[in-house]
Amino acid sequence: MTTAAWDIREAIVERLSDLPGYKALPRRTPLPQLQPDKLPRLSVFIMGERLTPDGEANAGPPAFVAEITIGISDMRAFATPSVLDGQNDAAVDAIEERLLSDPSFTEKGPHALFEAVTGITRERHYPQDGETYFAELRLAMTFRIRVDYPPFVPDRFKDMAVTAKRPGHPGAPEPTIIIPVPQEETP
Repeated sequence: MTTAAWDIREAIVERLSDLPGYKALPRRTPLPQLQPDKLPRLSVFIMGERLTPDGEANAGPPAFVAEITIGISDMRAFATPSVLDGQNDAAVDAIEERLLSDPSFTEKGPHALFEAVTGITRERHYPQDGETYFAELRLAMTFRIRVDYPPFVPDRFKDMAVTAKRPGHPGAPEPTIIIPVPQEETP
């Protein structure tokens, strides 16, 4: 399941890597604390994953609806709180626009990264532990995917033999028919 979260995070990093105005490529972790000379900075990280049953929890092989939350953090400094707030907001608007307007990211179908975006939350943080004002606007995007765990069956059912007995003909040869079963290829 974490592989799906990693894939979504990497797709976001790829799409945001060339956004103008940042000192470096997006970080993939929210830590360590940034220094003022490294700002503005963008971070994209996996915030959490939650699996709930897809249908009846106790029927069939385990299958889940997964909610993956990816955090996108825009951190800035060197301005008044109101200016930083406006800069954060404009940056996050641009991030949402870039991601949600990109058909290669929001693609549906068998090759889609996710089934749906189920929520977007903006959180503002104003850490004041340094010599300058800092402002962070964190965008939490939640994506839905489906995950199942089919049973591993080591023995393949390759063919079936059917032997027919002819009633009323004791000692007669019993014809046997071999019926091949088409095999499903798995990657």
